[in-house]
Amino acid sequence: MFIVEEFAREFKILVHEHSLIYGTKITDLTLETLIVMTLERIGLADQTEWEEGGHGAGMDISVEEGKWRFSVKSGTENRKRLSISSFRTESEGLETIDAKIAYFDGAGKNFTHYLVLSRQDQAPTKKRPKEECTRTYRCRLIPADLVRAGGNREWTKTYTKKGTFSGFVSNLVDGVKMVVAKKMSSQFWFNIQVPVLDSHPDVVELFKVEIPFRDLRTRSFRMV
Repeated sequence: MFIVEEFAREFKILVHEHSLIYGTKITDLTLETLIVMTLERIGLADQTEWEEGGHGAGMDISVEEGKWRFSVKSGTENRKRLSISSFRTESEGLETIDAKIAYFDGAGKNFTHYLVLSRQDQAPTKKRPKEECTRTYRCRLIPADLVRAGGNREWTKTYTKKGTFSGFVSNLVDGVKMVVAKKMSSQFWFNIQVPVLDSHPDVVELFKVEIPFRDLRTRSFRMV
């Protein structure tokens, strides 16, 4: 049985261990690998389905015959917002904004939760050198339906300063703002306001871990 508290405890340990050993940022494929390793540690290896290296839309990892279906995301975070990239719509053959929206909320939403590991790197200052800064990871389970491209969301075309079409941007709805970036194969991006995440009754924060940069520096060949 997938027990959230047990998963959170073991996953936090792996994220911390990986950071100390390698010193690099944890990105999507590494993140999926660490999640699968955690599921193995808590005895769910035979109940976990994962296609290593998959880059399509939708579910990345399934547990307990689909009872838990995760879209795994790494993101960046500050005090105001969590920023996450989603799938590239051109690779799915979606040309119009209506088709992109329909797929995002329909066939592409074949998962129950976003499993997100966000990263926030503390910026150095004159009084606080890099070695005294920290890298903070926060891990959350976010219900899939918290982020929707349709409904009462309005979309507007965007253009570069030279007048070239650059994609679409939405208005802010329930603390979520979305973008379709044409230069990235019309990739979906979304920003979620951190206060919305912190106050939402269905968002579960699994853990928060802070790692000093001095520990990362001494255990890696280069800083990333």
